[in-house]
Amino acid sequence: MSFVGILNKELSKTELLALVEKQEQTIYALQHNDRKYENLFNNSLDGIYRSTPDGKFINVNSALVKMLGYNSKEELLKVNIRKELYVDDNDRKEVVDHFSDTEKFRHRLYKKDGSIIWVENHGENITNSNGELLYYEGIVRDVTEIKKASDIQKVLLNISQNGYQQEDLKAYNKFIISELGKLIDVSNSYIAYYNKGKETISIPFISGEEADEEFPITKTLTGYVIKTKKPLLVGAEKFKELEDAGEIELVGAACEIWAGVPLIVNNEAIGAIVVQSYDDANAYSQKDIELLEFVSTYISSAIEKNKQMLELKKFSLAVEQSSNTIAITDIKGNIEYVNSKFIESTGYSKEEAIGVNPRILNSGTQPKEYYAEMWKTISSGKVWKGEFQNKSKSGKLYWERVAITPIKNRDGVVTNYMAIKEDVTLQKATDKKLRKVTNEATLAKEVLRKVLDNIPIRIFWKDIESRFLGCNKAYLTEMGFDSEEEVIGKTDFDIHLKKDAERFRASELEIVQTAQPKIKYQEVINHPDKKQFVLTSKLPFFNDNNEVIGVLGASEDITERLENEEKLKKATNEAISANLSKSIFLSNMSHEIRTPLNAILGYSQLLQDGDNLTKVQYENLETINRSGEHLLALINDILDMSKIEAGRITLKETDFNFAVMLKEVEGLFKHKAAQKNIELTTISKNYIPGNILADESKIRQVIINLIGNALKFTSKGFVKITVEVLKDNFINVTVKDSGVGILKEEQEAVFKPFEQAQKGARVSGGTGLGLAISKKFANLMDGDITIESELGKGSEFSFTFGFKASEQAENVEGAEELKVVSLVPEMKGLKLAIVDDRLENRDILLQKFTPLGFDIKQAENGLEAVELYKNWKPEIILMDVVMPVLNGIEATRQILQMRGNHDVKIFIVSASALESEQQEVMDIGATVFIKKPVNFVDLLAQMVDKGGVKFVYEVKKKIEINYGLASEIPQHLKDKFIEASEEGDFELLQNLLEELENDSNKSFKEIEECINEMEFEKLINWLKT
Repeated sequence: MSFVGILNKELSKTELLALVEKQEQTIYALQHNDRKYENLFNNSLDGIYRSTPDGKFINVNSALVKMLGYNSKEELLKVNIRKELYVDDNDRKEVVDHFSDTEKFRHRLYKKDGSIIWVENHGENITNSNGELLYYEGIVRDVTEIKKASDIQKVLLNISQNGYQQEDLKAYNKFIISELGKLIDVSNSYIAYYNKGKETISIPFISGEEADEEFPITKTLTGYVIKTKKPLLVGAEKFKELEDAGEIELVGAACEIWAGVPLIVNNEAIGAIVVQSYDDANAYSQKDIELLEFVSTYISSAIEKNKQMLELKKFSLAVEQSSNTIAITDIKGNIEYVNSKFIESTGYSKEEAIGVNPRILNSGTQPKEYYAEMWKTISSGKVWKGEFQNKSKSGKLYWERVAITPIKNRDGVVTNYMAIKEDVTLQKATDKKLRKVTNEATLAKEVLRKVLDNIPIRIFWKDIESRFLGCNKAYLTEMGFDSEEEVIGKTDFDIHLKKDAERFRASELEIVQTAQPKIKYQEVINHPDKKQFVLTSKLPFFNDNNEVIGVLGASEDITERLENEEKLKKATNEAISANLSKSIFLSNMSHEIRTPLNAILGYSQLLQDGDNLTKVQYENLETINRSGEHLLALINDILDMSKIEAGRITLKETDFNFAVMLKEVEGLFKHKAAQKNIELTTISKNYIPGNILADESKIRQVIINLIGNALKFTSKGFVKITVEVLKDNFINVTVKDSGVGILKEEQEAVFKPFEQAQKGARVSGGTGLGLAISKKFANLMDGDITIESELGKGSEFSFTFGFKASEQAENVEGAEELKVVSLVPEMKGLKLAIVDDRLENRDILLQKFTPLGFDIKQAENGLEAVELYKNWKPEIILMDVVMPVLNGIEATRQILQMRGNHDVKIFIVSASALESEQQEVMDIGATVFIKKPVNFVDLLAQMVDKGGVKFVYEVKKKIEINYGLASEIPQHLKDKFIEASEEGDFELLQNLLEELENDSNKSFKEIEECINEMEFEKLINWLKT
């Protein structure tokens, strides 16, 4: 009942007295509680407060005043809680929000001096009867030390746990410093490691930057801490004292304060933790040293464990990746661990091997006693070494060199066995081979000694001082010794004349110093009664370090050989001289005979054209003609044979159409075959190539000779030409006839100069040189001519020759060809110099090149050519070789020496057949060598290929000679045509063409076109047939 209710109700006296008594008891109780609360409020060790929602204290106890460092209660009541006490403004709201939680909220507060403490804050909201907030009431407890201890514990736990994860010491140091930053300022700090063996300090990481420094431990603060094993807090003053005392030396700028504590493991300093500041002398205190001392024990242990773990991992990887097989067993021999090499070597997987005994590898090839001895050794705690021949899972046998080591615990009790095994199968095989090789080497040494002693050449070997170490029997015999012992230890000064010995010593000293051999050099050994010529070779021999340790020599007496060679040289020179004389004689004879012979043949043919000849006179003249032509053919064959014997015949390979050439040759004999009523046919067994690269002239001459002989010695029947392409780029041409044939015993004679078969060929006459020349030509072309014949049944001659594939397109008969019309527009006016001492030769080239657009100048000799080049600088020079004043070779050399950067192309145009002369002019830098008579088409092609000249072309029909006209040219004119064509004498050819037309009253357009196109070689081949 409320007090108002009581007043509104009438009470008896007794009731009123009871009520008053009750109220008095209530007031007393309230007063007692207030005193009790006030007593608790004032005497509590925790801070107690009441505060308004807007952040003002209503009341605080003395514990809170003391906790926050204020001088009085009144001073603290004036403080704005949110702005002056809370480090984080948001913490105030968090405190109020957590009042209803059973767990206390932990946050930071500023003390009056600005320092920070950690507190636990727990309270409640005080409201009126209407639930309106009146004030906050709470209790604050200082937990700074508890928080610090907790943080230290967490940091140490993190450092310890991370140590088992980190495999990089630098990264681990970085992590440690990062964790220490939760307890102390580490903005400038590092962990140093003591390298005891080198007396240096390594710093893998400095806070804020990467590092990898190593420096001497002496005269440093870090070294001082490590050596003394004591912590050190040094300010500028103390640092100066240590420096003055010579304990340390300043390197770089001095810091304001430096603190370091040693890292101790098993009473040994392994390094130090260092913090320092360059701008705040109060950055660290003794408490920080104590903190670092406390955590250093744990950090030292963690770092050491990290190192051990890394070492263990390295060891584990080394074992796992070892090239040797490694297995660990228990004391009963059951496998507990195998590495990868074990799996590779045995073929057993890890799962198959673990738990089983290594006897699974026992091959059964070694006795049980061998294994028993092994077990006896390792059971006694000793290392056993030996070799096993084991068997893999696949059954393959292999040898292993094994070392089994007992593994003991700290008490010295064997707990496991470790077997390290090296595969020596290859080594065993190598050793076996080595023993075999050694035995063979011993045998070979004995054999070599026997060989040396039976070689007629003197062989000796010496040390680097040229003292004899040994020699063979030939040396002993030659030098007059009975045994090798008489020679060993001597030098050449003990055996030879002094001047010879000095020469021998000099050559051997050079070999020793340069380590280079001297092979097959001739020297003279002087004897009292004679001179001996020897062919000597000396070479160094080496030891295993590739050092020269001596000289090996061989000496052969060549005195008799040199005498024989001198005799042979003299005989050869006499033969060469005789052969040269013969060639000169034949050449002169040819020239001297041709001139009157041409007149004889010419005049006899003129007489035959007369109308008043009797039959006898005509036949006599015909005999003169035949004899003259036979004599001319004989002269030509003799000259060819002379060139062959002198070795002056060479191949001139050109691109030509073999099929067309073959058809042309067949055409030469069609008329003659028809006259004799002989069937002349050509067949091919397989595809006959068109263009080939070979000597067309010689191939044509051989085929013409074979077909001509066949027709000559066949009176009726057939002459069949068969062509076949063989493998490896060879062609076989077979000429078979139904003529008289040749006896077997006489067949070889037909290929000998001036010899014929006694039957068959002899009855028809001949020079006796045609087949001999043809066979030589075939041999020159890597081929041959063979014969199969039977007297009365005909003959078959087989001609084989080699060729190369042509890179040019095939020219079929009647095919269109490209004719040069002019220079391309951009090259019009290209400077061309023509150098030749003969006017007609220059005139031919002038007439051929002028229409093409060249700017042309001429010179009559080499000197004029040099002056012309100096003053005019032509791009192309056509240079003859044999000229007066200065020849073409010397002119070419002088022009090339003065050309500088000017690009001049020199085309040598010469009738010289000497290869040495051709090579000489090419060696000095000429562009190309072109042999006279000049083929104008070839010359233009070379100018394009070698001279970079570009032409405009038009299509023209290929020139074909009517070979049927050959018989209509008088022989004396034919010879003149050939001679003029060979010389390339264009003017004479023109004159001969006019004489031919006047003499025969015929126009030879085909010959005229060959002359105009300068196709002299084609004309020569036709005329010769």
